[in-house]
Amino acid sequence: LLFGLTHAKYIVPGGRWHDTDGNLINAHAGGVTVDKEGKFWWFGEYKPEDQVEGGGVSVYSSDDLATWEHHGLALQPIPEHPYISPKNIIQRPKVVYSEELDKYEVSPPPSQSQPR
Repeated sequence: LLFGLTHAKYIVPGGRWHDTDGNLINAHAGGVTVDKEGKFWWFGEYKPEDQVEGGGVSVYSSDDLATWEHHGLALQPIPEHPYISPKNIIQRPKVVYSEELDKYEVSPPPSQSQPR
């Protein structure tokens, strides 16, 4: 019964959210955007268990806001980079669509990305 409830298609406030593979969603301080086909995309800070910050930006997609598929990292940390190194806090990443380039870009705002 509990397995069925954890994979049901509804949102439980305060509950732990799992992706379609059964893993806990790891997208802290994130934001959700919707593409032109109506699919939702959730981008948030990835926090590995072995470090507090600086894990990059993970991305998930959903058709119903309750079931989320993990797509890996949209932005990987780059050692010694001034804003997105493993030593930086990446909070509230922003994702924008460029019509000119016909692609999405993700980046943490420099004022929000601070060294630990």
